[in-house]
Amino acid sequence: MQLSDGSVWRQDEYHYEYRYAYRPEAAIVAGKMQVAGMNNAVRVRRL
Repeated sequence: MQLSDGSVWRQDEYHYEYRYAYRPEAAIVAGKMQVAGMNNAVRVRRL
């Protein structure tokens, strides 16, 4: 996935949760991405 700052990330673990949001806020802290409105953060790796 590509963030609005141009950085490209790959999700390293599976987690399914459906919630529609157009361009939600996301924060990456300590290798985990937390997306606004989602319950769990998932491990990601920068490409």
